[in-house]
Amino acid sequence: KVADGHFTAAVKVLGSSGVAPYNEDTMKILEDKHPYRPPPNLLTTFFSEAPLVVDVDTVFRCIKSFPKGTSSGRDGLRDQHLLDALCGEGSAVARDLLDAITPVVNLWLGGRCP
Repeated sequence: KVADGHFTAAVKVLGSSGVAPYNEDTMKILEDKHPYRPPPNLLTTFFSEAPLVVDVDTVFRCIKSFPKGTSSGRDGLRDQHLLDALCGEGSAVARDLLDAITPVVNLWLGGRCP
């Protein structure tokens, strides 16, 4: 956390009471807090207005605007991974990467992903 510039979060971690044990009681508490819900269904109706569509340059600007140290998702992919691929030594394939990311972003913006 400190390496990412998140000093407040680092202090909270230091003051933590530790990790809960892996047992049935802990699992029950977690399941009570986060009950299972089936994934949402994709919309089968069309919107009356056209969805927002972004271009490659907009996606790149947005990726560059992530705050330093933005945390990763479940897959571990961080904003810095994308920036390194787009601006670092991997920048030779930056356009190909942006061309792959942009349609996915447009799917999300169009409400076609759960």
